[in-house]
Amino acid sequence: TPGLRYPSNRKSIYDRNLSRSKNAELSRAAFAFLFVEMIGYAQRRVKGIADLEKR
Repeated sequence: TPGLRYPSNRKSIYDRNLSRSKNAELSRAAFAFLFVEMIGYAQRRVKGIADLEKR
């Protein structure tokens, strides 16, 4: 397709390695942030331990 560009070695962006260390660290940090936010959200919405355990 004319809209897609390929480098000289004819590999597309989909052929690149996904496990780069910089991206892996960013993904780990993003996951940690989202996990903490989800836990905090769940804890703010409950009135007691029993209610938290039900969720």
